[in-house]
Amino acid sequence: NSNHIEPRRFLEDASEIVLERVQCIMQRYDSIKINTIFNGEFVAGDKRANKSIATRNYELYRYTDLREWYVTRVVEPILTSLEEFQERDSGWALSRILNLVVNANKHNPLRAGCHIKLPREIMLKRAVINVQSTSKHVNLLYVEDDSAGHFALIKELFRLVRSQITRNKNRKYFCDRCLHYFNTNAKLETHNEDCEKINDCTIRLPSEDDKWLSFRNHCQKERVPFVVYADLECALEKTDSDSQYATHTYQHHNVFSVGYYVQCSYDSSLSGYRFRRDKDCIAWFTEELKNWAHSVHTTISANVPMADFTRDDWEKFNSASHCHVCEKSFAKDDTRVRDYCHLTGRYRGPAHSNCNLNYKDSRCIPVVFHNLSGYDAHFIIKEIATAYEGPVDLLPITKEKYISFTKHIDSTKIDQKNCAITFHRFI
Repeated sequence: NSNHIEPRRFLEDASEIVLERVQCIMQRYDSIKINTIFNGEFVAGDKRANKSIATRNYELYRYTDLREWYVTRVVEPILTSLEEFQERDSGWALSRILNLVVNANKHNPLRAGCHIKLPREIMLKRAVINVQSTSKHVNLLYVEDDSAGHFALIKELFRLVRSQITRNKNRKYFCDRCLHYFNTNAKLETHNEDCEKINDCTIRLPSEDDKWLSFRNHCQKERVPFVVYADLECALEKTDSDSQYATHTYQHHNVFSVGYYVQCSYDSSLSGYRFRRDKDCIAWFTEELKNWAHSVHTTISANVPMADFTRDDWEKFNSASHCHVCEKSFAKDDTRVRDYCHLTGRYRGPAHSNCNLNYKDSRCIPVVFHNLSGYDAHFIIKEIATAYEGPVDLLPITKEKYISFTKHIDSTKIDQKNCAITFHRFI
């Protein structure tokens, strides 16, 4: 935006650009989830600050009227929120419109149907009755007799369970989602408004063949080659602010120092500490992590030969009864292999062939930060996301607080997989 002052005029003029971009996305995907963020510069006295107004996510399908969506889900909510924000006691007023950001994500809705047309060859045989139901939901009762089971349609839930809750014949109105009941239909409808949002889920029980839960990610039992422990320090600088308002800025946090320690799990000579103190320390730290990602790429690509096998090692290998990876016993027809660390050449033990193939060294570099969620992430996330190519995966608590986030380094691909830097919070 360069010359718009009035928000409504700006949103109306932006509609053609937004709708054109959305239509291009809809040509690639059948459905998407989309929301918009209006960014503007606000003033309150001598203070200036950039603030955002976000709309809720909305599902768009090929049959959705995009112009109606833009008016009812973008323009009106933004103008309403903007008006409410400026009418509060904060004193902020819109000074300049910056931009309108559109976030679109691929959406995979559940697909189901009440009726499917039979193939012509089956219809001509006249041997199948294709029942067509227009109801989107039916209640079924599962009846089991020893080895046989059958589903029966429940036409009236109250009549079925009335004897379990009351002796009188007064009608009760049941919620077929949570089975709460009410004396009037009006109370049931009021309850359904909340129940549909809270209990929009289903219970999925495991099958008979998959009823036992066991640990499967055996490759995660091995220590990662490198771990980074990092922290940063800030200086508080006073700012010029107008204290006549209830909320005002009087200090600004500026990063002046960052340090990190690399811990190598198999060679202590590769461990070390580095730090930097200046205003560009975050950019330096980001570049250091990128270099470490390339170093890990080179390390994992190398294949150190296995150490010489002694006679005693052969005897232990041939007499072993269990795989050291999955800890299951060897069958007679199992292929038994010698598993070893490709970083050091150290023999680890006998293993199934498949277990050995899946027991790979991690391509991830964990970076552990003290108080990452509440403080440190605010200073590094933008630099990490934009300094070099590669997507970022977030595990967020809110829009500004993250449990962890992962930066993938596109230039370090191995077998179509790239190295990644994952930031974790500590406390």
